[in-house]
Amino acid sequence: MINIKAQLSIIIFSYIYGSLFYYLLFLCRNYINYKNRIYKIINTISFFLLFSLLYFIGIEIVCDGILHIYSLFIVILTGYIEHIIAKNIK
Repeated sequence: MINIKAQLSIIIFSYIYGSLFYYLLFLCRNYINYKNRIYKIINTISFFLLFSLLYFIGIEIVCDGILHIYSLFIVILTGYIEHIIAKNIK
């Protein structure tokens, strides 16, 4: 069982990371949706590898490398919430 302090730090970090990920994905969509198929594949893989690596480094810093499935759930949920917010703002 994980203690409450670690849970809260994972949730807060994952929420902030999910928001950052959504907005950076929005900003980098021109590089990901490049016309040339080879560049599109390379840019997509590079983007997601970089942000996956940053997430695991952040988790290691925030809570000493403890990773639980609900932290991934929070990142996905945050991206969905940010998508809804951005859609309603437009």
